[in-house]
Amino acid sequence: MRVVILADIGQPVYHVGDEAMAHAAVLELASRGVEDVVLLSRDAGDSKKRFSTGAVPTLQFPWPPLERERHLQDVTRALHGDRTALPPEDPAWEVFSTIASSDGVLIAGGGNLNSVYGWLLYERAAVARIAAYYGKPLVVSGQTLGPALVGPDGCVLQEMLTAAELVGTREAGSFELASGWALEDGRLVAGLDDASFLASSAAPAGEQIQQEPYIVATFGPGTGGLDQKTFYGQVAAILDDVVAFTGLKVLLAPHMGTPDQCDADVESHENIRSLTSSGMVECLPIQGAAETARLTASADLVLSSRYHPLVFAIDGCTPVVGLSVDDYSDVRLKGVMVNWGLEDLSLTLPSLLSGDYLSAVRDAWSRRGDIQAHLAAHRGMRVEEAAVWWDAVVGVFAGDDPGLVRGLNPAPPLKLTRPSAAETELPRRLFNSLTAQISVSRLELERLRGELDLCRSGAETARTELSSIRSSRSFRLARKLAGIAAKIRPRRQP
Repeated sequence: MRVVILADIGQPVYHVGDEAMAHAAVLELASRGVEDVVLLSRDAGDSKKRFSTGAVPTLQFPWPPLERERHLQDVTRALHGDRTALPPEDPAWEVFSTIASSDGVLIAGGGNLNSVYGWLLYERAAVARIAAYYGKPLVVSGQTLGPALVGPDGCVLQEMLTAAELVGTREAGSFELASGWALEDGRLVAGLDDASFLASSAAPAGEQIQQEPYIVATFGPGTGGLDQKTFYGQVAAILDDVVAFTGLKVLLAPHMGTPDQCDADVESHENIRSLTSSGMVECLPIQGAAETARLTASADLVLSSRYHPLVFAIDGCTPVVGLSVDDYSDVRLKGVMVNWGLEDLSLTLPSLLSGDYLSAVRDAWSRRGDIQAHLAAHRGMRVEEAAVWWDAVVGVFAGDDPGLVRGLNPAPPLKLTRPSAAETELPRRLFNSLTAQISVSRLELERLRGELDLCRSGAETARTELSSIRSSRSFRLARKLAGIAAKIRPRRQP
């Protein structure tokens, strides 16, 4: 059985979370006998080495909204036989033949099915169309849907999901959004992130990550409505406090960055470390997905404004406190914490300034035994639910009817000494509403600018064509003849 997997891999800037979901998908399929896998990647050579699988270059979609919409039309025309729709060197042609020779297509998990990452949404929509054209079963796994969808993007996403045999979402908000799109019974499943158990499944027996206990923190350059100087300063002060009341060193583990360069998370971590005074905050270089997952899962405490550190920490039953910087990150970070009953340890950006985030970190540390026991008590159930999902995925590719796939059972929330989630829901909703409006406004402005540029380009083309016509010999001759005709015409009148 050959399965084609589309994941956001092979990017020049390495992204631990995206690569982790691809690793997890490959491992889950291999454990069920599917070892003939072809990855769609932006760097096929690199992905072949990292994953020990086949790989071909993936479709490349432009970033501007109007251009990616037009390119999806071009890919569709080429798919239906128009050899002039795309240049001969376009990777789409190889993707066509790769999917045509497969037994199915898996769109691996991610948070890119929205207008913020519209070029990735359209790449996935194109792959879904290709699978449908060749009659290949499609599975969409472990996804965040939206929340920002502007222009035709919502319809494109809906078309993609309705073409799938199975759709797995990784938080309640995404499940609710897809539920409104009338997917057939049994197709939509409330599930987990694809990499939920990568840390434990990829860990060598008896491996020791660090000699001494430690804390892992990951804070990306995204700082929401705060300027970076204020954000980094607040985080640095919190890390110094954490060092003081735990006595442990803090390892800043980046999840995004160009290898051997100081950018993205590596740069933000250097900025944070430079503002600390404890001398016990250390910056790590970007590492591979499996290594980062194991490092995070083995920590004594994890703090993060990114998504996958939370996922990896939970796999190790490690206390974790998330910080959402906007509506989009809160859908994901709060979503994963709710899945495990830890919503009290999911906070939004204003808590960084109010002191609530530090209070939550103190609670997580003082109640770490309770948190570990809570996660351990629910881990077996979640492992079983994930296994049911992956069994169904492979069953679809084998031609079996998966029937009604059981999703997640609710996890009872673990109440801490902080105010309950219900008491903090109003400020969270206000924050998310404001940041969502800002995000949608920016996306709509980007689209309007594209339309304006298109109009200006059309006007400039028309002006150029008009100037060319006016300077042509034929036009000059026509004007001359028109002048002669104007002089002759009055003489013929009675």
